Amino acid sequence: MSSEVEIVVVDFNTFNDIDFKHPAAFFVRNALGEFVFFRTRTRSKAQEKCDELYGKKYTVNASKLQKQDKPLTCRGVATRRGQKK
Repeated sequence: MSSEVEIVVVDFNTFNDIDFKHPAAFFVRNALGEFVFFRTRTRSKAQEKCDELYGKKYTVNASKLQKQDKPLTCRGVATRRGQKK
């Protein structure tokens, strides 16, 4: 099994198609408007490959919900009560 991270480049129009399925779990949108997907299991490997390609200009985003080991412990609230400036 190869440890190399596979890269899939998708243009903006294809990405916005209603039937488009994400080819990988992590992506960045580069300066040309293309979506660069990284096929790997961990975000850290995807970020390393992104840094290798582009320097430290981009942060990798998750395109799918990832499996979580623990349940979420924090929830968002709808009010701003108690959030004084």
